[in-house]
Amino acid sequence: MELLQLRENEKTVLELSGDLWEGLGQGSGVFQITDQRCAFRYKTLLGAAKQNAVEFELSDVAQIKKCNIGPGFIKFIPTGIKVTLKDGKKHVFSVTKREKMMQALGGN
Repeated sequence: MELLQLRENEKTVLELSGDLWEGLGQGSGVFQITDQRCAFRYKTLLGAAKQNAVEFELSDVAQIKKCNIGPGFIKFIPTGIKVTLKDGKKHVFSVTKREKMMQALGGN
């Protein structure tokens, strides 16, 4: 699924299903990571949403860390990735292929 209109010389590196955690809840969807950007789009009952919920340039990433995720204040599932952007904005993702996604985002 193409979430991003690819730029000239931009290539998709990884596409996978996962979750975006916001506040105390999560939403399932699809990630597309290119060699320049990352996008997440929620899945709906009718398929994918029409707009990306999250989209950022990989060059804007300040930090990528592993984290546990879970409902409310109980964080025990070891599938999370916390991405902090240079402007201070944070995104928490959950995927089963955490190492692969961290590598695609530029983390180790």
